[in-house]
Amino acid sequence: LVDETKRISKTAQPSPHQFVEFYRKIAQKGDTILSIHITAKLSGTYASAIAAAEELKDEFKVIPVDSAVGSLGIGLMCREARKLERAGKSIDEIVKYLEDVKYKIRVILTLDTLEYAKMSGRVKTLQAALASLLNVKPIAILRNGDLNMAERVRTRKAALDRVIEIAKEEFG
Repeated sequence: LVDETKRISKTAQPSPHQFVEFYRKIAQKGDTILSIHITAKLSGTYASAIAAAEELKDEFKVIPVDSAVGSLGIGLMCREARKLERAGKSIDEIVKYLEDVKYKIRVILTLDTLEYAKMSGRVKTLQAALASLLNVKPIAILRNGDLNMAERVRTRKAALDRVIEIAKEEFG
């Protein structure tokens, strides 16, 4: 659809009010809510969750957590938090685990094209045009909440091979 319309979907962070409404919908007074979010360095979602937690402090104990990563990392953190909860760990133990592990998570990715990143406004037109002209495949790493361009390689296969090499270098 994006290729046909030449328009990309836009995203917007949830407002504190949306969090308040959601928390009230899923919990009962006195409940504790562990709320894990995309890195605060790339989105204001975490800040909205903190504002909602403050507003609801007399109804719920809301514990927002800045994951320092994106979707895959958040999914893994949620899974681990649930396992710990089922194993009888306290909310403080779970939060401490998440705070410790989030700096060990890396998301290493490569893009076949920068066209969609250009359309989203995250990459300048000139960068995308040069990458396309030179058939360059960028490799980026999301580490400690920061997304940085690590390298550029010439082919898709080389990019995928290099992603694997970087992962081995990062984690041995």
